[in-house]
Amino acid sequence: MRARRRNIFRFAPLFILFVAMLSFVAPASAATGTATSLQVGQDTATVDFPTKLTFHLVADAPEKVVSVETWYHPAYSPVTTASHVDFSGGTHVDVTNAVDMQINYLPPGIDIVYRWRLTLQDGSVLESPDQTVLYMDTRHKWKTLTQGQVTVFYYPNDETDGKEALNTTVTAINNLKEQFKLTENEPVRVVLYASTSDFASALPPNSAEWVGGFAQPDLHLVVTGVDPGSGSTTEIHRILSHESVHLIVHQ
Repeated sequence: MRARRRNIFRFAPLFILFVAMLSFVAPASAATGTATSLQVGQDTATVDFPTKLTFHLVADAPEKVVSVETWYHPAYSPVTTASHVDFSGGTHVDVTNAVDMQINYLPPGIDIVYRWRLTLQDGSVLESPDQTVLYMDTRHKWKTLTQGQVTVFYYPNDETDGKEALNTTVTAINNLKEQFKLTENEPVRVVLYASTSDFASALPPNSAEWVGGFAQPDLHLVVTGVDPGSGSTTEIHRILSHESVHLIVHQ
């Protein structure tokens, strides 16, 4: 029996609760095999943000396969989504699974870990090795800046805003860690859009227009967007100083 679950995302500086997706969590099988008996020829994931995430598998199994699923989850998340694939059966598997990410929303800037789960005719299960894909907004050419545990993704040619985002986040996190007596260095990603309109287009459907940024502490992630201009540095400092609080409070 499969259990329904819901993911709820919190957006800051104010709080919005919305249902991000309804997905199925598949039960564990009594007999799960390794990939040693599954000959994998191709195993890929292609991101087309924000509409879909397409998985493709070409493999051969030792016995007839009767069911194929893609299991995926964001890195750091304990909840795995199982997405069933139409398959007519056989020992040779060549399937494509295009997941609708407008329905199954996930934020940009996270790693998604995935694997394939094949059920054989006798009820046993084969699983492919875990793979990881960066789920990023493919509409922009991103650059990165890293200091310590913090990585900032940005795409303007001018690095000023990217550097400000990095410095603000590192300083805020270090100050808060000292205040709360935290010693662990958990990785943090900041996705900085070059305009508020670009940022708004990366939010889930029907999001409030006034949302200026959000923290996803369980995913070690902050996403925001700032319009270019003389006030961008101040706005970056204001937003990221605030969102860093959510990350540290979560720790």
